[in-house]
Amino acid sequence: MHKRLDGLVVVWCRGEQQFERLVARGLAESEARRRISLQMPSNEKLKHATYTIDTSGTTEDTQEQVAALAEKLRAAQN
Repeated sequence: MHKRLDGLVVVWCRGEQQFERLVARGLAESEARRRISLQMPSNEKLKHATYTIDTSGTTEDTQEQVAALAEKLRAAQN
């Protein structure tokens, strides 16, 4: 499907963080592993990305990346 889009934003974090975040939200470890295993690996998703947002850092880091991308996309429309 990504080939039919004008661009693709991939939001990602390290695999261990993804697992820890799911468990912190109340999923059992086995369910967290199952959910992750059903997804395309991040390194594969990143190959298709036009833009990326790395959520491995702080919330502030993520917000800065989102704001910068939003500005870039707004500027591209003009």
